[in-house]
Amino acid sequence: MTTLITNQVTNHLFQEPNLKFGMDLPAINLQRAREHGLPSYNAYRHFCGLKPMKSWEDMDGIMPNKTVKRYSDVYEHPDDIDLWSGGVSERPLPGALVGPTFACLIALTFKEVRFGDRFWYENKGYPSTFTPAQLEEIRKTKLSRVVCDNSDDIKTIQVYAMVLPDHDICKTKKSK
Repeated sequence: MTTLITNQVTNHLFQEPNLKFGMDLPAINLQRAREHGLPSYNAYRHFCGLKPMKSWEDMDGIMPNKTVKRYSDVYEHPDDIDLWSGGVSERPLPGALVGPTFACLIALTFKEVRFGDRFWYENKGYPSTFTPAQLEEIRKTKLSRVVCDNSDDIKTIQVYAMVLPDHDICKTKKSK
C-alpha cells in the first residue's frame, strides 16, 4: 500500500472505541471484487479501449515506478492486478483525481444511470418528465448551492463542486 491511502482508512475504519484497530477498506474492496468475480485491472483497461499491460515495462508512465516494482515483486504478470488496486495506482489524468481506467468506468456508470433511469430529471416521455421551462430553472442551480443550502457548517464552497479546486474560481458564500 502506498501513502496515498490514509491510515484512518487502512487501519481504523469502523474502529470500536475499546479496540486498537478497525477494518481495512482497501482489503475489503479487493476481497469484495474477488467474491463477485470482477475481472482484472487489465481486463477493464481493455474494456475501456486502453492498452492492456503485457509486461511490467508497459506500466511505465501509467503508475509510479515504485508501485510497478511492488506489483512485480508480488505478482507474476500484470494480469494478476485487481481492478481497485490498479485503478487507484494510476496517475491521475490532467485536472482529475483518477486515472484513465477509473475515469472510463465512472463516466460509463453515470451515462448508464442517466439513460437507464426513467426518473432521471432530463429523460423525456415519462409521466415524471419536466417541461422545458422547468428544466431551464433546474439547470440554473449548481451543486455547490445545494450543498451550501443544506449544510450547517459550510461557510464557503467553490462554485463548481465537482471540479478540482482552483484559486482563480470565485467562491460562493453561504447566505445566513
